[in-house]
Amino acid sequence: MRELREELGIEATVGRALPAVRHVYPWVTIELLPFVCSTAAGEPGPREHAEVRWVTAREARPLPWSPADIPVLENYLALKGI
Repeated sequence: MRELREELGIEATVGRALPAVRHVYPWVTIELLPFVCSTAAGEPGPREHAEVRWVTAREARPLPWSPADIPVLENYLALKGI
């Protein structure tokens, strides 16, 4: 909830957890702990990103994701049956 508030300026309802993803970059190792959320209040804005836009789950796959985010996206799409 804090990340969504800080980075997008929205309040969200946190739902189901997705599998954690650990990714090793040459300079750092990160662990992502993703959740499926729904927007409860606010319109997202680019506070820490160059662009923010709504896309469908199907439209998300061809976007330029960071390597660490790809397994998160694939787990979400699998949950949706896509």
